[in-house]
Amino acid sequence: MFSGIIETIEKVKEFSETPNGKRLVIERNISWIVAVGNSIAIQGVCLTVVQVTDTTLAFDLVPETLERTVFGKRNLDYVNIERARSLNEAMDGSITTGHIDTLGKIKKIVKDETGYTLLVSFEKKYAPMVIEKGSIVVDGVSLTIVEVGDDWLSVVLIPFTREHTTLGTLKEGDSVNLEFDMIGKYINRYMEIRYAGNK
Repeated sequence: MFSGIIETIEKVKEFSETPNGKRLVIERNISWIVAVGNSIAIQGVCLTVVQVTDTTLAFDLVPETLERTVFGKRNLDYVNIERARSLNEAMDGSITTGHIDTLGKIKKIVKDETGYTLLVSFEKKYAPMVIEKGSIVVDGVSLTIVEVGDDWLSVVLIPFTREHTTLGTLKEGDSVNLEFDMIGKYINRYMEIRYAGNK
């Protein structure tokens, strides 16, 4: 389980081909106690640590992950990092799983005195998953939705978020990982099944 509150951003040291996909190697925060088998959210994607050195962490990405996340769409120099949380910890942000629902695309970036507003487009079928003032996780960062349309939503990035996550480096046309609100997904699924049963 994760919260969408980014702990740090780290540099990508290696992103290389393997027989079963790709291997991602990132710089390691030396103060962290990390073991092989631990789950860590990288750009919002729950990945398993497969190798630990004094200075790096390595993860293996299978074709499914590459197809469904930004790892198969963008060359990343830095990534958002969040370690898994336990249920007895204080939870800021939102409850997230690190299982990406779909890819979004940065449709427009508006810069003004209030901050950066990102307009993010996505497949129309996901429209029931978003509501104004609801939560959305973009590249691992928990954000509040400002406005919604049939196939888009907007979020505002305050200066702190731009400076302490990779969202400040996004450009129009970039793909982003999206994970929708978990409670909303369960409610939507329940309504789908209930509606189907009444046909």
